[in-house]
Amino acid sequence: MSDTINQRIALYRKMANLTQTEAAERMGMKYSTYSQMERKGNISAERLRALSEILGVKPEILLYGQEGKQNKELNFSAEKTEISNTLRQPSVLAENTPSFAPAPFVPNRKEENILKILRNLPKEDYDEVIALINKKYKASKTR
Repeated sequence: MSDTINQRIALYRKMANLTQTEAAERMGMKYSTYSQMERKGNISAERLRALSEILGVKPEILLYGQEGKQNKELNFSAEKTEISNTLRQPSVLAENTPSFAPAPFVPNRKEENILKILRNLPKEDYDEVIALINKKYKASKTR
């Protein structure tokens, strides 16, 4: 999984097929505010909760990642508010996270555009393109 909270937010936003602008609109904030939040990784508990609902993941997954969710418990109750209401990247991820874990696929802008084009193709054309990609992939594996 991604190393920092801002990388995880960007990853799950992309997985939800949302742009930063769309995510900002759904959260009821300006694009620049959302962009800064995603870049720096500083997010309040309230915004983390709202963003997790929009992206369809639990807040602890955004905060700690898949590996850390078993070891960390979040309590968003108002009685346990700490000095700072801003949640930051934990200094240590789960101790049992292997250092050789494969990085998740995060498409670059060009790949995102290709995926958007594929999603908008008619089913027959989509199936034809996927078959061609699979054929080329298998051919490259036999070399």
